[in-house]
Amino acid sequence: MQVKIFDETTLKKVISSAILMSSIDGEFHEKEWNVIRQFMEIHWREEYEDFEKHEEDIKEEIKQILNNKPQLEQRLNTIVEQLIFDLTSDQIF
Repeated sequence: MQVKIFDETTLKKVISSAILMSSIDGEFHEKEWNVIRQFMEIHWREEYEDFEKHEEDIKEEIKQILNNKPQLEQRLNTIVEQLIFDLTSDQIF
């Protein structure tokens, strides 16, 4: 039995925030990405869009954000605000 905890939008936010936080030191380490990818593989569902495309979009966004400290701070705040609601809402099991 597969349990659906994250809808597609929430899962993308969680993955994006994990990548952003792991890249906060200005580098994107392969070991960090492997942990994030393992998490994603547990929760990603076939009916969601192709993750490979989404992965490239996330990485490009992160590269741009890391070079702009005000944008980085704003993005982190936005993600946290969104995730607080998503992760405290009733989940579908």
